[in-house]
Amino acid sequence: MWSATSREKFCATCANWGGNRKLRSDSRSVEVEHCDSKGECYQKVGGSTTRSACNKCDKHSKWAALK
Repeated sequence: MWSATSREKFCATCANWGGNRKLRSDSRSVEVEHCDSKGECYQKVGGSTTRSACNKCDKHSKWAALK
């Protein structure tokens, strides 16, 4: 398992990422199977529709489920 906190601007914590993630009980972090787990990017950053959970970009928007 790989996790990221709400302060980190990874795709896994972004509202525009459609990958499989799980909100942790503290509501301040998410878990994904692996850092390289793939998900659709609804912003299509860099022309790509698929991004890894641990990618970063300047269009990050914190996932609303995170505190």
